[in-house]
Amino acid sequence: MEIIREIRTNINSAMEISSQFHILYVDKGTVQVTLEGKSYEISASQCVVILPHQNFSFFSFDSSSSLHIVYPYKFTMNFYEKTLNTEAVMPVFNLTDNTNLIPLLKSSTDEYLLCSIIYNIIWQFSNKTSFNIKNQKSHFFMTQFLSYIEKNYKEEITLQKIADDFSYDYHYISQLFNRIFKANFSHIINEYRITKSLPELLQRKKTVTQIAFDYGFNSLRSYNRNFLKFMDMSPMGYIKSKL
Repeated sequence: MEIIREIRTNINSAMEISSQFHILYVDKGTVQVTLEGKSYEISASQCVVILPHQNFSFFSFDSSSSLHIVYPYKFTMNFYEKTLNTEAVMPVFNLTDNTNLIPLLKSSTDEYLLCSIIYNIIWQFSNKTSFNIKNQKSHFFMTQFLSYIEKNYKEEITLQKIADDFSYDYHYISQLFNRIFKANFSHIINEYRITKSLPELLQRKKTVTQIAFDYGFNSLRSYNRNFLKFMDMSPMGYIKSKL
């Protein structure tokens, strides 16, 4: 079984849907997770479990350090089947760590030990929350939309174009979008584009203007304005903060 463990500094990720389980434990600072259209703040010593087929994104407000774990759903198959088509009422919880679970999870190479720790975290999660059945219609639309954005975010996209491509009435899809994502269309697509552009920005192989146009913005000014909105700093300020 492949368990991916990454220590992340100031974690930021665009909205995505994964077929695997994700666990994020915050060591320091605060991380905002947006999960199924709802936002939660995770502080030090807190943990969030993201179930397969849920949409999520991460954003760091300040200097943060966290442990990001990804593992295949088959590993906890019984729990996967139990929670399929559900969502946790409260996915964020305080992780009880009486045996140095996190340090061991970061450093151990013993597969059996790693597996036992993940089971412990899932056990704590399942005992600290309850689960509701998902709205299947909303979930289907969300999955469709995110898949479409992933394929087309570098191009010019409008809500009208999405409505036409999916054969939806524009007013219906606009209302559905706002109800599910709790944000307007331009907010979601621009946040996605900014987050996706971060790795290329740090590579410094292209100018900021080139990156702006490559990631779907029609001007450098628009890119800079949205970068400041979502990252609370300019693109050059972000580059300097990572040097």
